[in-house]
Amino acid sequence: MPNMEVADSMIKDNEIPVVDLSHMGSVMSPVKPWVKKAAKQLERALSHRGLALIVNHGISEQKLQAVYRAMKKFCELSEVTKSKYEIKPNAENHGYVSPGIEKFAREKSEEVRHAFNVLSFEKKLPDEELPGFRDSVSYVADEMRRVAHIVLQIMAVGLDLDPNLFLNKHQNMLKEGNVTTLRVLHYPPMGDRLIPGQMRCGEHTDYGSFTLLVQDSEGGLEVSVNGKWKRVGHLPGAILINIGDLMDKWTSGKFPAVRHRVVVPEQKTIRLRGRNSIAFFVHPENDTIIDPAETVAAPILANEAEPPPKRELTLITAYQHFQERLRESRIFRLLRTLRKRLYSQRAVPASVAPS
Repeated sequence: MPNMEVADSMIKDNEIPVVDLSHMGSVMSPVKPWVKKAAKQLERALSHRGLALIVNHGISEQKLQAVYRAMKKFCELSEVTKSKYEIKPNAENHGYVSPGIEKFAREKSEEVRHAFNVLSFEKKLPDEELPGFRDSVSYVADEMRRVAHIVLQIMAVGLDLDPNLFLNKHQNMLKEGNVTTLRVLHYPPMGDRLIPGQMRCGEHTDYGSFTLLVQDSEGGLEVSVNGKWKRVGHLPGAILINIGDLMDKWTSGKFPAVRHRVVVPEQKTIRLRGRNSIAFFVHPENDTIIDPAETVAAPILANEAEPPPKRELTLITAYQHFQERLRESRIFRLLRTLRKRLYSQRAVPASVAPS
């Protein structure tokens, strides 16, 4: 029955491991026993499916709710006002993204969501219209960055690497030279009049090292597991971490990138309440070269006198990869807009018959 399918979720079935960040602090050297325990738990979880749930992370639920309210107020502003903050074509990825501008699923209809991307708090925000917007979002951004620093260190510990290997390359999150982004998302309520194939967010993998995601309810998030889509579900107070493309490349696939999407829920009660979420897309510095050799131990050679074999590998920087993926998400919307304009220019207006 459809309702039973919706009720089932990976969280309900204990398919996503939970990692407890209690007593972690912020400095991992020297590595304490409880840090090693959490690191191995995270390593096992991320090696399996690229997913984990983080609890006892220290981010206030009240502060998260304040961000959801601020985003809702922004969405209620006039279209003219919102357009002042809209991301322009070929501009940096900071500002408002209106429904339909981004499109991940090529064959589907428009994806219905509002988003506000924050690359830096030195950049334009709706301070005049919404005085509390900056403070609410800034607090959560700082907290997400703190949690990301912990995760970067215990990821390295779990791989038996220098605890600072990843951390040292993620020092400028939300600053110049780094495209780490805090994204506040509002998925509006949806009733019964749905367009066939309509999605909240089409299937994709995230671009960076990993993503920290919080959400206010179960709202249609699904991940691909062995070629089948499975509903994630919702664990109040937890942060979902999912691996992105760069960490997949960096670890030679040991931590696999997670393909995911947000569907329109079958249950009407879920559709009608909408969905709010905050995603913290963690990226290394733009000039970081993603070299898998840093995370994979060198093989033991039969003859130590032999030189190591040459690696046939094309290395890219973090920023090159980001720009390539960003173009992919926008190009289909742009092409469709251009086609519509072309057709409208070719259309011949019907002549008006004389009276």
